[in-house]
Amino acid sequence: MRSPGLGRVCLVAAGALGDPALLPWVLDRLDVAPLARLAGEALSRITGAPIEGALRGAPAPGFDAGPSDDPRDTSVKMDPDTQLPWPHGANARALWAAHRGRFASGVRHVDGRPLDEGALDRVLRLGGQRRRAGAAFERAARAPGRPLFDVAARVERQRAALGASP
Repeated sequence: MRSPGLGRVCLVAAGALGDPALLPWVLDRLDVAPLARLAGEALSRITGAPIEGALRGAPAPGFDAGPSDDPRDTSVKMDPDTQLPWPHGANARALWAAHRGRFASGVRHVDGRPLDEGALDRVLRLGGQRRRAGAAFERAARAPGRPLFDVAARVERQRAALGASP
């Protein structure tokens, strides 16, 4: 986490690991424009609090997310976080201060729940595509030999695989 240039990787790892002990570091990244949206996603993955309503903020002032229409601009790299909402840092910190007692450090969490099969199945049923893909990998890693849950399959097949009614 101290290595320059690895902030993005560390935020993705923090969200995947799900340990609330990492949230003070994650919350500090909410004020770093290029990392803010990814930090919001990590916060949301651990706590289950969606970045909407009071937790949704405005884009960072002056932040240039990607290629411009200027033909002289040599940067053509697309913003990897374009689909992620901007978090409101102060409100996110207040939420964490109010609810941190619900979360045990050293215990992995996913969407606000201790990480177990039930929590992973819940993410597979209700989560967005990025979270569902992460839950599928986590589920397969927890049971060697179990095939990877196909989050790209038709919804009827996914529901059947989860034992859910249509």
